[in-house]
Amino acid sequence: GAGIPGPLEQALIGSKINAVENAPVIDYSNPVNILHIGRAYDPCSACAVHTIDLTGKNAPKTLRIV
Repeated sequence: GAGIPGPLEQALIGSKINAVENAPVIDYSNPVNILHIGRAYDPCSACAVHTIDLTGKNAPKTLRIV
């Protein structure tokens, strides 16, 4: 609370956005590794992960989890 990131948020801050862990390139079209991190904390939280591009260079994306 009070603006302090929780454990899941702290794990996500600075995470690379890509489809494969440790991939050298950023892939905004398939940020599945963010879901893997979220699922490690709570299996249900992966469906509620939102990404924010603080640079403003990339359009917002919607991920559909099936």
